Amino acid sequence: MVHLVTFARDGAARLGALEGGTVFDLHALDGSLPADMLGLIQAGAAALEAARGAVAAGRRRLRAGEGAALAASGQGFPAAAVRLLAPIPHPAKNIVCLGRNYVAHARERGSPEDAPAVVQGQVPGHLLPPGAGHRHGGGLPETPGRGHQHAGEWRSSAGFPTIVAVLSRGMTLSPGDIIATGTPEGVGAANGRFLKAGDLLEAEVEGIGVLRNRVARV
Repeated sequence: MVHLVTFARDGAARLGALEGGTVFDLHALDGSLPADMLGLIQAGAAALEAARGAVAAGRRRLRAGEGAALAASGQGFPAAAVRLLAPIPHPAKNIVCLGRNYVAHARERGSPEDAPAVVQGQVPGHLLPPGAGHRHGGGLPETPGRGHQHAGEWRSSAGFPTIVAVLSRGMTLSPGDIIATGTPEGVGAANGRFLKAGDLLEAEVEGIGVLRNRVARV
C-alpha cells in the first residue's frame, strides 16, 4: 500500500508518499511524475503505477541506509521535518457531500431508511490541513457532538458504484472531484450536544491514519 500525501517544504506544496517516518518527494524521485496530487490523479493509472515504482525505489534506498542522501537530494525527508497538508488543498471543481447516507444516522434524524440520500455541493476552496483550527461562529448542528462517532452500515443501495452512477446522471464528474459519502450517527442536532471552541475533532480511517483539528471560534 502507498500512502499518498501532500506536504509543504520550503513554502511549496509537494506530492509525496509517507513511508514509516519518511516522506518521499515523488516528483524529485521521478521527474516524469506530476508535482501535485491533483495532477497525479488526472494523469491516470500509468502515473499511479510510476508513483508506486518511485516509492519502491525510495524504500530500497532507506533499507540501504541512504536516508541522509535522500534528504540531501530533496527526495525524502523525516516526517517531522515537513508539514502535511490536505491531500488536495485546492480542489479543481466538485466537492459533493451525501447526507443521511448511513442507516443509523438516517434513523436518528427521523428519515425513513428507504429514503434516498441527500446530495449537497460545496464550493471548491482551500481545505484545512491536519492540525489546523476549524473555525466556526456558533453551534454546529450537523457535526459530531459526542466523544466519537463510528461509520456504520451504508444504505444498501448507496455503495460507491451506485453513488458515482447516480451523481453522473446530473453532473459531470472529473478526476480529482471529491465525494464525501455521508455522516455517521451521533450528530449534535440529534443528541443536543454541540461543538465549541477548544474541542478536538478526530477522524480516523483504519490503515490510513487520524486527522486531528481543533475547533476555534471566528
